Amino acid sequence: MKRGYLLLVIAIATIFTACAPSQQYTGVWVNKDKIKGKTYSSIFVIAMTPDAQTQQQIEADLATAITSRGLKVVKSVDAMPQSLSNPKMLTKEEITNKAKESGCDGVMIATLLKKVDNIHYTPGHEGHEVVLGGSYYGFYSYYYNTVSVPGYMTQDKVYVIQTDLFDVATEEKMWSVESEIFQPTSLQNFSNIYVYKLVHQLEDQKVIKKK
Repeated sequence: MKRGYLLLVIAIATIFTACAPSQQYTGVWVNKDKIKGKTYSSIFVIAMTPDAQTQQQIEADLATAITSRGLKVVKSVDAMPQSLSNPKMLTKEEITNKAKESGCDGVMIATLLKKVDNIHYTPGHEGHEVVLGGSYYGFYSYYYNTVSVPGYMTQDKVYVIQTDLFDVATEEKMWSVESEIFQPTSLQNFSNIYVYKLVHQLEDQKVIKKK
Protein backbone atom coordinates (compact mmCIF):
# COMPACT_ATOMS: atom_id res chain seq x y z
CA MET A 1 0.00 0.00 0.00
CA LYS A 2 3.03 2.28 0.14
CA ARG A 3 2.64 3.29 -3.49
CA GLY A 4 -0.99 4.26 -3.00
CA TYR A 5 -0.08 6.29 0.06
CA LEU A 6 2.66 8.07 -1.91
CA LEU A 7 0.22 9.03 -4.65
CA LEU A 8 -2.18 10.40 -2.06
CA VAL A 9 0.59 12.45 -0.44
CA ILE A 10 1.57 13.89 -3.82
CA ALA A 11 -2.03 14.85 -4.55
CA ILE A 12 -2.43 16.59 -1.19
CA ALA A 13 0.91 18.39 -1.57
CA THR A 14 -0.19 19.64 -5.00
CA ILE A 15 -3.38 21.08 -3.54
CA PHE A 16 -1.59 22.89 -0.73
CA THR A 17 1.14 24.18 -3.05
CA ALA A 18 -1.52 25.64 -5.33
CA CYS A 19 -3.07 27.39 -2.33
CA ALA A 20 0.16 28.83 -0.89
CA PRO A 21 0.16 32.64 -0.79
CA SER A 22 2.68 34.37 -3.05
CA GLN A 23 3.36 37.56 -4.96
CA GLN A 24 4.79 38.43 -8.33
CA TYR A 25 5.49 41.72 -10.09
CA THR A 26 3.78 42.21 -13.44
CA GLY A 27 5.38 45.53 -14.26
CA VAL A 28 7.93 47.99 -12.87
CA TRP A 29 8.43 51.53 -14.15
CA VAL A 30 11.18 53.95 -13.11
CA ASN A 31 11.48 57.59 -14.08
CA LYS A 32 15.13 57.10 -15.00
CA ASP A 33 15.84 60.70 -16.02
CA LYS A 34 14.38 62.35 -12.94
CA ILE A 35 15.30 59.84 -10.24
CA LYS A 36 19.06 59.80 -10.90
CA GLY A 37 20.94 60.33 -7.66
CA LYS A 38 17.73 60.87 -5.72
CA THR A 39 16.73 58.86 -2.65
CA TYR A 40 13.92 59.50 -0.20
CA SER A 41 14.24 59.77 3.56
CA SER A 42 10.67 60.63 4.58
CA ILE A 43 7.60 59.03 3.04
CA PHE A 44 3.93 59.96 3.24
CA VAL A 45 2.06 56.66 2.78
CA ILE A 46 -1.54 56.22 1.74
CA ALA A 47 -3.58 53.14 0.80
CA MET A 48 -6.37 54.10 -1.59
CA THR A 49 -9.27 51.85 -0.65
CA PRO A 50 -12.82 52.50 0.56
CA ASP A 51 -12.32 49.85 3.26
CA ALA A 52 -11.04 51.59 6.40
CA GLN A 53 -9.66 48.43 8.01
CA THR A 54 -7.65 47.54 4.90
CA GLN A 55 -6.30 51.09 4.69
CA GLN A 56 -5.19 51.08 8.32
CA GLN A 57 -3.54 47.66 8.05
CA ILE A 58 -1.55 48.38 4.89
CA GLU A 59 -0.44 51.83 6.03
CA ALA A 60 0.59 50.49 9.44
CA ASP A 61 2.65 47.67 7.92
CA LEU A 62 4.26 50.00 5.37
CA ALA A 63 5.17 52.42 8.17
CA THR A 64 6.68 49.64 10.29
CA ALA A 65 8.78 48.29 7.41
CA ILE A 66 10.02 51.69 6.23
CA THR A 67 10.78 53.15 9.66
CA SER A 68 12.75 49.99 10.51
CA ARG A 69 15.16 51.15 7.80
CA GLY A 70 15.69 54.49 9.52
CA LEU A 71 13.31 56.56 7.42
CA LYS A 72 10.53 58.84 8.58
CA VAL A 73 6.94 57.85 7.74
CA VAL A 74 3.65 59.73 8.03
CA LYS A 75 0.45 57.72 7.53
CA SER A 76 -2.56 59.30 5.86
CA VAL A 77 -4.84 57.76 8.50
CA ASP A 78 -3.03 59.89 11.08
CA ALA A 79 -2.68 63.05 8.99
CA MET A 80 -6.18 62.86 7.53
CA PRO A 81 -8.34 60.76 9.88
CA GLN A 82 -11.66 59.65 8.46
CA SER A 83 -14.91 58.16 9.66
CA LEU A 84 -14.66 54.37 9.82
CA SER A 85 -18.31 54.01 8.89
CA ASN A 86 -18.24 56.47 6.01
CA PRO A 87 -14.73 56.92 4.56
CA LYS A 88 -14.23 59.08 1.48
CA MET A 89 -11.73 58.97 -1.35
CA LEU A 90 -9.16 61.72 -0.96
CA THR A 91 -8.42 64.21 -3.74
CA LYS A 92 -5.01 64.87 -5.23
CA GLU A 93 -4.98 68.34 -3.70
CA GLU A 94 -5.71 67.00 -0.21
CA ILE A 95 -2.93 64.43 -0.45
CA THR A 96 -0.43 66.92 -1.90
CA ASN A 97 -1.13 69.57 0.72
CA LYS A 98 -0.91 67.15 3.64
CA ALA A 99 2.29 65.59 2.31
CA LYS A 100 3.92 69.03 2.09
CA GLU A 101 2.70 69.97 5.57
CA SER A 102 4.18 66.75 6.95
CA GLY A 103 7.65 67.64 5.68
CA CYS A 104 7.95 64.40 3.67
CA ASP A 105 9.92 64.35 0.42
CA GLY A 106 8.05 61.39 -1.13
CA VAL A 107 4.45 60.20 -1.36
CA MET A 108 3.72 56.48 -1.71
CA ILE A 109 0.22 55.58 -2.90
CA ALA A 110 -0.98 51.97 -2.90
CA THR A 111 -4.11 51.33 -4.94
CA LEU A 112 -6.00 48.04 -5.11
CA LEU A 113 -6.89 47.77 -8.81
CA LYS A 114 -8.96 44.58 -8.84
CA LYS A 115 -9.68 41.20 -7.32
CA VAL A 116 -10.01 38.12 -9.54
CA ASP A 117 -11.40 34.70 -8.61
CA ASN A 118 -10.07 31.91 -10.84
CA ILE A 119 -11.57 28.44 -10.48
CA HIS A 120 -9.52 25.46 -11.73
CA TYR A 121 -10.31 21.77 -11.94
CA THR A 122 -7.52 19.21 -11.75
CA PRO A 123 -8.76 15.86 -13.10
CA GLY A 124 -8.18 12.67 -11.20
CA HIS A 125 -6.00 9.85 -12.45
CA GLU A 126 -5.20 6.22 -11.80
CA GLY A 127 -1.86 4.71 -10.86
CA HIS A 128 -0.64 1.27 -9.94
CA GLU A 129 0.95 0.00 -6.79
CA VAL A 130 3.26 -3.00 -6.90
CA VAL A 131 2.51 -5.66 -4.29
CA LEU A 132 5.05 -8.32 -3.44
CA GLY A 133 3.57 -11.76 -2.72
CA GLY A 134 5.44 -14.78 -1.34
CA SER A 135 5.00 -18.10 -3.20
CA TYR A 136 5.06 -21.63 -1.70
CA TYR A 137 8.62 -22.03 -2.94
CA GLY A 138 9.99 -18.91 -1.24
CA PHE A 139 10.12 -16.90 -4.44
CA TYR A 140 8.42 -13.52 -4.86
CA SER A 141 5.67 -12.92 -7.35
CA TYR A 142 4.38 -9.52 -8.37
CA TYR A 143 0.86 -8.24 -8.93
CA TYR A 144 -0.70 -4.82 -9.30
CA ASN A 145 -3.50 -2.95 -7.58
CA THR A 146 -5.11 0.11 -9.18
CA VAL A 147 -5.00 3.26 -7.07
CA SER A 148 -7.38 6.12 -7.89
CA VAL A 149 -6.56 9.75 -7.06
CA PRO A 150 -9.75 11.85 -7.22
CA GLY A 151 -9.98 15.15 -9.08
CA TYR A 152 -10.37 18.37 -7.12
CA MET A 153 -11.37 22.01 -7.52
CA THR A 154 -9.21 24.96 -6.49
CA GLN A 155 -10.20 28.60 -6.35
CA ASP A 156 -7.41 31.13 -6.74
CA LYS A 157 -7.95 34.60 -5.33
CA VAL A 158 -5.72 37.10 -7.09
CA TYR A 159 -5.40 40.72 -5.97
CA VAL A 160 -3.79 43.28 -8.27
CA ILE A 161 -2.29 46.27 -6.47
CA GLN A 162 -0.36 49.22 -7.92
CA THR A 163 2.12 51.25 -5.90
CA ASP A 164 3.34 54.66 -7.05
CA LEU A 165 6.01 56.89 -5.54
CA PHE A 166 5.77 60.64 -6.21
CA ASP A 167 8.22 63.42 -5.51
CA VAL A 168 6.56 65.94 -3.18
CA ALA A 169 8.44 68.99 -4.51
CA THR A 170 7.82 68.36 -8.23
CA GLU A 171 4.67 66.17 -7.92
CA GLU A 172 6.16 63.88 -10.58
CA LYS A 173 5.83 60.11 -10.50
CA MET A 174 9.26 58.62 -9.87
CA TRP A 175 8.58 54.90 -9.52
CA SER A 176 5.68 52.50 -10.04
CA VAL A 177 5.11 48.78 -9.64
CA GLU A 178 2.11 46.52 -10.24
CA SER A 179 1.89 43.42 -8.06
CA GLU A 180 -0.28 40.30 -8.12
CA ILE A 181 -0.86 38.64 -4.76
CA PHE A 182 -2.14 35.08 -4.87
CA GLN A 183 -4.20 33.27 -2.25
CA PRO A 184 -3.81 35.51 0.81
CA THR A 185 -5.30 33.76 3.83
CA SER A 186 -6.26 36.97 5.64
CA LEU A 187 -5.91 40.75 5.50
CA GLN A 188 -2.81 40.50 7.71
CA ASN A 189 -1.30 37.84 5.44
CA PHE A 190 -2.06 39.94 2.34
CA SER A 191 -0.46 43.03 3.85
CA ASN A 192 2.63 41.16 5.07
CA ILE A 193 3.33 39.62 1.65
CA TYR A 194 2.77 42.91 -0.17
CA VAL A 195 4.84 45.12 2.15
CA TYR A 196 7.79 42.75 2.59
CA LYS A 197 8.54 42.41 -1.11
CA LEU A 198 7.68 46.01 -1.94
CA VAL A 199 10.18 47.50 0.48
CA HIS A 200 12.92 45.15 -0.69
CA GLN A 201 12.15 46.17 -4.29
CA LEU A 202 12.54 49.83 -3.33
CA GLU A 203 15.87 49.07 -1.67
CA ASP A 204 17.12 46.99 -4.60
CA GLN A 205 16.45 49.88 -6.98
CA LYS A 206 17.97 52.35 -4.50
CA VAL A 207 14.79 54.44 -4.29
CA ILE A 208 15.05 54.28 -0.52
CA LYS A 209 18.28 53.70 1.36
CA LYS A 210 18.64 51.67 4.51
CA LYS A 211 20.42 53.70 7.19
